[in-house]
Amino acid sequence: MLFRSFFRFRLIIEFEDFYNKDDKRYFFYRPFENMGIKYGDYFIASSIGMAEFIKDARKNARVIINGGYFEKVKVPLKRVIQKRNNPLKILYSGTLDKERGIYNLINAFQANKSEKFELVFSGAGPLEEYVAEASEQDTRIKFVGLLNEEDYNNLIKSAAVCINSQWATISVNFPSKITMYLSYGKIVLSTKID
Repeated sequence: MLFRSFFRFRLIIEFEDFYNKDDKRYFFYRPFENMGIKYGDYFIASSIGMAEFIKDARKNARVIINGGYFEKVKVPLKRVIQKRNNPLKILYSGTLDKERGIYNLINAFQANKSEKFELVFSGAGPLEEYVAEASEQDTRIKFVGLLNEEDYNNLIKSAAVCINSQWATISVNFPSKITMYLSYGKIVLSTKID
């Protein structure tokens, strides 16, 4: 901000994610986010909800949206529904916490006892131990932790379905992993994000 006043350049800020009050990182990052909203000239928001949040905080904010959902997408299911010798791999990657629906995802998966499916978790967060324990109790659940870029890309390629189980109450961000999943041509199962 100091350089901006001396060198007179325009400040464009891209916001990909805001933390909600239930996440302890909220209290650390919120002052910086507020300062960015106050002093930025232009903004790139990753969702409609995030753009509205920025405009509510600063009425004259100039915001564009980079990301979102298509209302209707035809999915070539024959690519996924085939005779398989291996279980159909379902992938969740990202923060392992309550707000990202980790408890719900594991409980829903365990309610289906079919051996035709495998649920793979990649990521880190407060519920790592919970996910690791679930993988020890149910051999259909795999936990691979944080991966390097090459291994992560290979994991996405090997998955049939990719999951975003984030709670709808986290409405100010668009999970960038959805764009990545789609770029690999994957079927994405997601909670609705306004």
